[in-house]
Amino acid sequence: MTAQIIDGELVLYGFVGDSLWEDGFTASEVLACLSQLGFESDITVRLNSPGGYLDDGVAIYNAFAARKGKTRCVVDGVAASSASIIVMGADERVMRRGALLMIHDPSTIGYGTVEDFQKVIGQLEAGIGAMVSIYSDRSGESADITRATMKAETWLDAAAAVARGFATASEEVAAQSVAAFDYRLYAHAPDDLKKLAATKGWSLKAAGRPQRNTPLSNPQDASTMSNLNPQTPANPPVDAGKIKADITARIKAIMTADAAKGRESLAEYFALETDMPVEQVLAALGKAPAAVAAAATDPTTPGSPAPASGYEAGRLAAAGLAQPGGQPAGGGKAADLSPMKAAVDRYNNRKH
Repeated sequence: MTAQIIDGELVLYGFVGDSLWEDGFTASEVLACLSQLGFESDITVRLNSPGGYLDDGVAIYNAFAARKGKTRCVVDGVAASSASIIVMGADERVMRRGALLMIHDPSTIGYGTVEDFQKVIGQLEAGIGAMVSIYSDRSGESADITRATMKAETWLDAAAAVARGFATASEEVAAQSVAAFDYRLYAHAPDDLKKLAATKGWSLKAAGRPQRNTPLSNPQDASTMSNLNPQTPANPPVDAGKIKADITARIKAIMTADAAKGRESLAEYFALETDMPVEQVLAALGKAPAAVAAAATDPTTPGSPAPASGYEAGRLAAAGLAQPGGQPAGGGKAADLSPMKAAVDRYNNRKH
């Protein structure tokens, strides 16, 4: 589902941001709904989300915070990851009975050189700083305490969220069912959520990011978690390193394949926006027409092809670049980014 206005309330259920695998809502859809409700009106937002992209979450947070009217956000089921950022934008933050709030560090994938990974680290650190500021502003806790809470991947029930200032009130109404999502991706999700995800077959590919393995550092958090479902055994941990390696290897296998040459845009779509196996992607690319430069005649040498210029020259240069350090067609200085690296960079810019 997308962002919807139902009975005068803004309902936000599902993944935060644009996803081919999960129903959800984007910042643009939320802004469109807010414009219908009015900038000065008091509104109620109903939220049930496992999280998603950080940039969408921050954009929605700022949209709520900028409103002149009062914004009341009610967590119906779960507000995890970037969805918890959305909650912080509301004037009143209400947890229904049984609802959960989760706070953790952002994550992403990377590809390339040491310098490339240093840039990725810089992007993550910038995101962490923004999140610490938002959480601390609402809870009143110090930046150090907030930072420790994020590192521990902390799950809070209604009482704990209110006690720590992340919520302003709890509501004694039974919580809605949680949003469909593979909660096994989160290191410290309650065991009942992990078991539900396994039973329902909710897919690992929904979030596109690995679980974090930082242990809980707050004994009170550990006690809260055990009380949620003390009888349910923990599921086997997800191998975060393997997930990262598999994602990177799949992108590389598609973007560097011969079948991707001349079809870079289509290859990028298959690599980043679908979960098709590599073999099927290469088969599909092999059947797609490749982009071919229009034949031209060099006026100085009759019958010989004219050198490409302008946009076409740039496109051919990029298409001829196989790996970092390679040379574009016709010689000259190599471009800074291979098509595969550029694709991964665009993918990372969208991830939380």
